[in-house]
Amino acid sequence: MLQAVRLAHTLNAHSGMAWGVAFTADGLQLISAGQDGAVCVWESESGLQVRPLGGLGSSATSVACSANGRWVAAGSAVGEVAVWDLAAADAQVLLLAGHTDYVNLCGL
Repeated sequence: MLQAVRLAHTLNAHSGMAWGVAFTADGLQLISAGQDGAVCVWESESGLQVRPLGGLGSSATSVACSANGRWVAAGSAVGEVAVWDLAAADAQVLLLAGHTDYVNLCGL
């Protein structure tokens, strides 16, 4: 039998739709990717935003987190993939371009 679930938090940082979310492997944080190009890190338990990771040049269409929780990758509507190191203060470490259209799925 299915049990009822309750809404834990509503995360309000994006000025449009959130097109992707990914939890860290330990479940302590989640990452959201928004139509506004923003990628944000949140505390899962409290629902508080930890920090924005900086925006992409266009809508962030997908997001993934590495198994160790250190790396985040997000795809965009203009074919870019950004990679961030969550352990670094200046988190973005790489911007990959070359796809000719949406990056609909990322994986690490």
